[in-house]
Amino acid sequence: MTHDMGRGTPPEPPNSPNGPYPPGPGGWGGWWMPPPPKPGVIPLGPLGLGQVLGGAFATVRRAWKPLYGLALIVFCVPAVFTGASMYQSYSTTKKHFRELSFGAPGGLPDLDLFSAASAAAILLSLGGLLAMLIGNAVLQTASVAALRHTVVGRAVTFGALWREVRPRVRAVIVVGLLTALIFVVPYVLLVLGIQAAVASAWDAAGGPALINLPGWLIPVGLLGGLLTGILGIWLWVRFTFAPAAVVLEGLGPIAAMRRSAQLVKGDSWRVFGISLLALVIAAAAALVIQLPFQLVGMVALFSEVLPDADEIPTVDSFFSAMIIPMVIGMVGQFVGQCVAAPLTPLANGLLYVDRRIRTENLAVSLAEAAGVRLPAQPQPPQPYIPPQAGPYGPPPAG
Repeated sequence: MTHDMGRGTPPEPPNSPNGPYPPGPGGWGGWWMPPPPKPGVIPLGPLGLGQVLGGAFATVRRAWKPLYGLALIVFCVPAVFTGASMYQSYSTTKKHFRELSFGAPGGLPDLDLFSAASAAAILLSLGGLLAMLIGNAVLQTASVAALRHTVVGRAVTFGALWREVRPRVRAVIVVGLLTALIFVVPYVLLVLGIQAAVASAWDAAGGPALINLPGWLIPVGLLGGLLTGILGIWLWVRFTFAPAAVVLEGLGPIAAMRRSAQLVKGDSWRVFGISLLALVIAAAAALVIQLPFQLVGMVALFSEVLPDADEIPTVDSFFSAMIIPMVIGMVGQFVGQCVAAPLTPLANGLLYVDRRIRTENLAVSLAEAAGVRLPAQPQPPQPYIPPQAGPYGPPPAG
């Protein structure tokens, strides 16, 4: 009897109706693996796409009170900065647009005042961006901290969540700033390349020279922005798990970014795909929430600006009518952002858990924390080996 080592299927043993393996408990004669326990929002085993996204939504359902309560608090500050910036711009431009419309006695409006108002609006906008960055960092920290409880089936309270967020949020802010700096170079190069292309086209059309930029900046800016943008996306994927490493492992910003790169290594495309999909789902959810507010704002705008077909709207009526849709749009943006903001950090946090389950057997620690027992890992059955010639086998043929 001979055995072909080039094929994966061993020969059928004699007098064995089940082939080389004993009948498994699955009922079909194959080997059956018991499913991992699920004390919380995910099973304590390697996660698929549906389990990552489903676990993120399940965490929102279980911890919506502390998560959304914290989101309302941290996003109120950027909303105040944005509202102040819009009011500053409105209060300044309303007067001067009226002068342009009805004729200013001294000629054109004061350009210095316009410049001062623009500078104030820009400073307020930058303050709003900084407040938004801090708010996103706080919510990222809170989302990952909530996973610590929901994965093992524990309840999440606002007080416990805030106690975990407060000591770690500074490191997450630094991680956010360092990650944002990755895209500064490609953004600047793309802006310079686009501006050079527009200036070149404007000059070719015979328009007055607005800004002098060399022609070589067009390919350098566009191609350089594209290449550095691809590099930035690659780095962004490598640092995806840094906030989770800060919160769940207590690491500093640089150590957390190194830890993230270590965990992502070997699974970059999967991490990129699921993270991007979670980002798209969050953006779509925010857009769906904002859409009714935008429609109401448009109805309010047209009902105020065009009350009568024969009446020509004045500058005052136009600016007054713009306030209502702006406020309604800001409210819709605020609500949509608060609702959708936790989804992406939750999905990234569950990807972090999945990677550690796959590479570091984190499921054992999670099972101990949840008070459950993982199923015993059955040993694969030994393949059938035909009897060999020798003192305990049949004599050789011939």
